[in-house]
This record gives sequence, structure tokens and C-alpha cells, in this order.
Amino acid sequence: MIKKGFQLSLIFIVLFGHYLISAGSMSFTIGELDSHETITVEDITYNKYVINTASSDKHIVHNLEIGRYSDFEVVLHDRLYGDDAQGLSTVLNIALDYEAKTGKVVYAAVNGDFFSTLPIDFYATENNILKIGYYNKNAFGFTSAHRTKVGKVEYGYKVNIYDDDNSLIDYIHIDKFNDDLEEGEIGVFTPDLTTEITGNNIAKLRVSNDFILNNSDSHYKGDALSIMSNFNNDTYTLSNNEFVIAAKGSSYNYERILNLIESGTKLSIYPYPINDWEDMEYIIGGWQILLDRGVKLPEVIHGSVTARHPRTTIGVNRDGIIGLTVVDGRLVNIPGMTLNELADLNEDLGYYTALELDGGGSSTCLLRNLETNELEIMNTPADGHLRNIANAILIVGDPITVDEPITTEIPTTELPTTTYQDTTYITPSTSPIQTTEIPTLPTSTTIETTYHQTTLNLDGNENQGCSSCNNVNVSILFFGIMSLMSIIVLRKK
Repeated sequence: MIKKGFQLSLIFIVLFGHYLISAGSMSFTIGELDSHETITVEDITYNKYVINTASSDKHIVHNLEIGRYSDFEVVLHDRLYGDDAQGLSTVLNIALDYEAKTGKVVYAAVNGDFFSTLPIDFYATENNILKIGYYNKNAFGFTSAHRTKVGKVEYGYKVNIYDDDNSLIDYIHIDKFNDDLEEGEIGVFTPDLTTEITGNNIAKLRVSNDFILNNSDSHYKGDALSIMSNFNNDTYTLSNNEFVIAAKGSSYNYERILNLIESGTKLSIYPYPINDWEDMEYIIGGWQILLDRGVKLPEVIHGSVTARHPRTTIGVNRDGIIGLTVVDGRLVNIPGMTLNELADLNEDLGYYTALELDGGGSSTCLLRNLETNELEIMNTPADGHLRNIANAILIVGDPITVDEPITTEIPTTELPTTTYQDTTYITPSTSPIQTTEIPTLPTSTTIETTYHQTTLNLDGNENQGCSSCNNVNVSILFFGIMSLMSIIVLRKK
């Protein structure tokens, strides 16, 4: 009996060990996994996959993921719009600008919209649409709680009301923008689009207009001036230094505005997402919907399905994990992916919804190295350097204090190298680095690099980051329970 029990236990251990190994590996529809590297920074996981294709070509995939309940945030940022707009910038410079303006740290980043001032589709930050889609393709919206939406943006206009510290107090929907009002409607009139307001029984709030050269669409701001109640002249002429918020007859929203302001209160006008898109804090424009609630590549609307290029995507899985993926391309033996392959890749990575962002020479993936405290370029930019683009997707958080040495575990065997292409690009220190070789790992090799650090959570409790501890603890507990059950069974026998 003891011998039989031992044999059964041994078989179980072998099978369970095989299960653990299988569970930790990835398989891809687009090819065979050649090598896999993982770097974990707290709740951010970076995976690099080298995938062999049926030909002699390879796919190199860089994937960033952040958990739904992470202390880190996914945000959009740019240097193209706003009061201090400076124009197109690299992902690195956009990240550094965000750090300088917020005091937060950018831990990872990828490229966002098109490399011109004309966005692929809608671009919104903090629930304000800064630019209405030019190419009228698709957009991906998300919130800090990782609620997401993909498709065509629906939008209206609103009045933002701020306090003396420029903090948003409230925003109120308006019905019309430079258009005739019906009874009970509220509208906004601006001197650049209309010079006159006509109609009786229209109450008006005059607001000084601060001209903003920031490439934004329909963005106006100023300080509240005088209220003209029931101004019954048929025509009111707007001056160049004002815009007017008007209501025809009784309007609940107009009364709300009047109750929230006094002379000098700061107001602004923005387009903003409405209906299913309402309260989407961030919206980024993109080309092709790759996955729509589990339906793969529902409709091809962009480019050739057989053309291969560097690619960038944003996706979300059913657990609310947001994934940012960059695929290398336009390099020797690394041509990039087709749209169908890109859809297959996102499905293999476990995403439920995914959108193709701008790619080609714009594709960029940055990750902060906690040893050097610098943002490093993880992919190989197809242009040979970082391209200036409109905006970037950033994973940001508070500064991390490292209380113990950072450990790195890598294989001790020497890895073979394969030369793909000479490439020069700019590193975070702005010093050019000449890279002539990209290491290729042996088949089925996995490198795991974990930055161990202690962070202080919002509740003041310390949390030790460890990407593999949970799996190890579960395995130990499982083996312990099974061993105890085996002993009980044997004793009963």
C-alpha cells in the first residue's frame, strides 16, 4: 500500500509540475516562441517575445501591462495643445514634460496619435476633447478605473466652471454651438464663428475671451463679465474679446451656471464625450479595431491587410488589465506584422478589445530602469531615432523609494547574437548609442528580471513587490495539502 501510495504521489507531482511549466509559457498563432524576457516594476509588467515565423523572419513584440487596481495610472499627455503648447515631440520628451508639470514619475510609455497636428480620431484628456478627429477612423477611451470604450466618439459641448485656483468645480452641458436657440435651450456664441445673436427673450452671460493658440478645436476660456437678462433686441453683436453663453427662455442649466459664478469666475468651453463615451477621462485616436468585445477584426477600414509594418496597439482584457503593445518592423529579418497578425497577437495576449494606434516610425516603447533611474528605449525605432509625434500614452505614479538592492537574475550561459541592422537612436541621457547587434536567446529561454522594492501605500502600509511570490505560495500550499491528504489516505489503508 505504501509503495502504491508513493507511486501515485510521484505521478501527481510530475503531472502538476508539467502543468506549472505549461501555465508559465506563451503560445502564439503567428509563430513559435523563440525567447521570452520579463521585467516587473511593481504592478507594471514588461514582456519581450521573440517569435519565429514559417519563413526566416522573426517578430519582436514588446508588451506592457498594468493591473486594474494598480496604484499606477494610465494617462495621455502632449506638448502640442494647451496654453504652453510647444509642438510635436518625442515620446521621451513628452514623458519628461509630464514629470516636470506634475511631479509624478513616468515608469513606461508608448506612442499615441499621428505624427502631425491632424489626429487620426478624437483626442481627449481629463474629459475635454482637445482635437476632433480629422481622419474619422476610431478611438479608444478609458478611465482611471479602466472602464474602456472603442469605436466612434459621440460628443457635445460643455461649459467648465473653475475656482480661483483653476480647479474644476463643475461642468454643464450646452445644447447649441453658434446656432439658433429653441425655447429652453442653452448655447455658446463665439466671435470667430458668428458675429451676431438674433432672437427675443434670450438671456446672455458675457465672458472675456482669452485667445489661445494651441491647435485645439472649439476651446475658449475667459472670466465672467456682465449678465444681460432677457435682452430683447433682435440682434446682439459680439466683440472680438468676448464669447457669450446664452439661454432662450427658462433653462435649468443656465440657472446652474448663474448660481455657480460671480464676476471674475473663470469659465471655458470644450467639446466633450457624451452618451456611452461620457466621463471617459482619456480618448486616443487610432486606425483599425482589432478586437471588439471578443470579435476579431470585425471590419477592415485601414490599409492593406497584407502589408507588414511596425505596430502599436492598446487593448484591455476581461479583468480590466490595460495592455500596450509595440511590434518592431522595417528591419532586416524583422518586417513587422500585418493587420490580421496584429489581431491574432492581441487575442493571444488575452485582450478582449484592442485598437491599432499609429505605427511605422512612430512606434516607441519606453520603460524606466530603476537601477539607473532612466527611461530606456526597449524597441528598435524604424526611423533609427525617436520620431516627433502628437501625444503619448504614459504609465505614471509616485516616486518609488528602493530600500534594498535591485536584483537581476539572468542565465549565466553566453547568448548567441544575430545582427539585424545598424541603428542609432537617442537614449534618455540624449547621448547617441550605436547598436549593431540584437541578442537572440536559445529556443524556449525565459529571462525574468524583477525589480524588488518597498513602497509606501496610501494607507501607510509597506508592500513588498514580488512578481512570482503568489504563484510560489499557491504551489507550496497546494503541495502541502496534497501531501497531508496522501498521509491520511495511507494511514487509513
